[in-house]
Amino acid sequence: MANLLRAATWGLFSWRGYCSRGTQGRLSAGFVEALKAIVGSPHVSTAAVVREQHGHDESMHMCQPPDAVVWPQNVEQVSQLAALCYGQGVPIIPFGTGSGLEGGVCAVQGGVCVNLIRMGRILELNPEDFSVVVEPGVTRKALNTHLRDCGLWFPVDPGADASLCGMAATGASGTNSVRYGTMRDNVLNLEVVLPGGRQLHTAGRGRRFWEQRVFPGGSGAENPPARQEPQEPQVPSLGGEDPQRRALQPPPGFWPGGSQRQRSLVHRVTESWTGLKRLSRCTGERLPGG
Repeated sequence: MANLLRAATWGLFSWRGYCSRGTQGRLSAGFVEALKAIVGSPHVSTAAVVREQHGHDESMHMCQPPDAVVWPQNVEQVSQLAALCYGQGVPIIPFGTGSGLEGGVCAVQGGVCVNLIRMGRILELNPEDFSVVVEPGVTRKALNTHLRDCGLWFPVDPGADASLCGMAATGASGTNSVRYGTMRDNVLNLEVVLPGGRQLHTAGRGRRFWEQRVFPGGSGAENPPARQEPQEPQVPSLGGEDPQRRALQPPPGFWPGGSQRQRSLVHRVTESWTGLKRLSRCTGERLPGG
């Protein structure tokens, strides 16, 4: 769709190339060397082709490449990069997989693009409380592949195989959001690197409570999430004594911060089904789907 829009508007703006370089500045050689000292020379690129790849997403906005692209491998490197750029007044543009539709990766004022895709480890899985700790480069499909053997899944599906950091930044949603909520409803904790390099845990270090409401959905802010703890609803099991009751019973933390009305509604539905099951046992009539 984005390519069609670009092709349709190409003739309207023939005086402008697809990739704009009018607003970009030039980084000094010393600044580029400082970037290489933090992440290593193989993980810094100023090549035009690489910069153009990071200057657009799937939106219709014109490509606006950064001045340099870096690939950090851990939180400490992200923190040092943020401190360096903040001290020199250089913009920071976090980059995941480039599947967004908002144009948030366009470097309208140049700067350094921080590609987080190489921070793709799943650090901790807690099946008991339906939570997992991941690095920002983990994609949605990679997380669900890892969770498959545990009987869990991550329900937010924006369509593309987006990175979780990009999904958190844009507050991603999808067809499953009607039941399971958007990305805002499924993130329990974020480790965020602030512009000065300081690290912030939005719900406290090691805590899994829903207390932050600022960073999920805050796309465009220069605060790349360095670690995330999304929550996965449990896939209903169809085995056991009463599969219908378990299928209706929401998993723990199904509505983090949800209203009392929502919880009471599910409780009433569950109890009503249980009553019908007891009645069917007494009368000998079989319930639909039972």
